[in-house]
Amino acid sequence: MADGDDRLDRDLRNLYSHIESTPRPASITNLTPESIMNQRRIGIHLGGAAAVIALAAATAVAVVAAHPTRSLQSAAPAHTAAPSLTVPSPTPHPSVPTRVAPPPLSSSADPTAGWTTVSDPSGQFSFRIPPTWLKTGECVDTTVSTVLFVAPTAGPGGGLTCDDYNAGTPEMIKVEWTSSGASALSAIPDTSGSYATYTTTDVTVHGVLGNRVETTTDSTHTGSAFVQYSFVANGRSYSLILFPTSPSDPMITTLNTIVTHTWQFQS
Repeated sequence: MADGDDRLDRDLRNLYSHIESTPRPASITNLTPESIMNQRRIGIHLGGAAAVIALAAATAVAVVAAHPTRSLQSAAPAHTAAPSLTVPSPTPHPSVPTRVAPPPLSSSADPTAGWTTVSDPSGQFSFRIPPTWLKTGECVDTTVSTVLFVAPTAGPGGGLTCDDYNAGTPEMIKVEWTSSGASALSAIPDTSGSYATYTTTDVTVHGVLGNRVETTTDSTHTGSAFVQYSFVANGRSYSLILFPTSPSDPMITTLNTIVTHTWQFQS
C-alpha cells in the first residue's frame, strides 16, 4: 500500500512538472503537490459518501419492488380528520302579540251626563235638561192639556214662568201632554202654505213610535218655523215644540238630544 502511494506521489509530481511547463490561463495558479494531494483525498471521501447514498437508494428500490402495493404515503400514519362541530340552529319562539290597552271611556259617550232630571208623575214621563237650564212649574194650557217650559236662560222677571213663553223671551221648549183619553196632539198643519219646507219623519223613543216635523220659512213664506215631536202613550198625547230663531239654532240640537237620549214614558 505504501509503494502504491509513493508511486502515486511520483506520478503527481511528474504531472505537476508537466503542468508547470505547460502554458495555462492566468486564472490557474498556486498549484502545488500538496494542494493536488488534498484534492485527491477530498475526492476519495466524496466518492465514499456517494457510494453510501447509492447503496441506500438501491435498498429502497428493492423494498418497493418487493411490496408493490405499499407506498411511502401508506407507510405514514393516516391523518384522522377532526370531527365537525354542528351548532344547532336557535329554536324560533312564537311572537307574543303586543297587548294594547283599550282606550279610556270618553265622557262624551253620553252627551247628557250630568244633566238634571225633570219628571212629572201625573203626566207619566221624565226627561233631562242641561244642568244650567231652568224649568217652570205646571201650567194649564187648555181644559185637556197641561204644559211646562224649559229654557237655557231666565225670563225678564229673573226666573222662568209660563207667561214668559207667551212673551217670546227667552227662547223656550214647550212640553205639553193631555189628560188620559183626550184626543191626540198633532203638529201644526201646513194648510195655508206658510212654510218653505215641511218635513215629517218617523221616530221611535223609549219603544213608542212618533213623528218629528221640521219647517223652514223664507221671504215669501212668513209662517213661524218650528220643530215638533209628537207621541201617544199610556192613553195620553205628548208634544215637545220649539220655535227656533234660525235653521242653525243650537236649540234644535238640544231638543233632539233631550227627546232621543233622555225622554222616558212611565206607566
